[in-house]
Amino acid sequence: MYIKFGDQGISFNPDFKFYITTKMSRPHYSPEICVKVTMLNFMVTQEGLLDQMLSIIVRIEEPAKYERRNACIQIKADNQKKQAELQDKILNLVANSQDDILEDRELKVTLDESKVQSVQIE
Repeated sequence: MYIKFGDQGISFNPDFKFYITTKMSRPHYSPEICVKVTMLNFMVTQEGLLDQMLSIIVRIEEPAKYERRNACIQIKADNQKKQAELQDKILNLVANSQDDILEDRELKVTLDESKVQSVQIE
């Protein structure tokens, strides 16, 4: 077995373990690399681990609740995306307003829509 290090191929024992660390928060590697290595994220929080453990237990013991939970998580993510899009739209309208922003009809309509959708999301 060989490991490529720079331009050289170096033979190694199969029991040899090679660890690499990075300070990048979200490193991106090609698919060929990802299938050959095990990546560990040490930035896991206790809350994240609890959530993962709860998810595993619920999936095993109560599959219907697990599916509902996943659906709720998806809905929450969609709602957050909608809110972010509305905020971006409002900021864009304010930044690109030619006239007085208090007289901008499109901005008023967008703010009203945003208010209604925010109440629905809540």
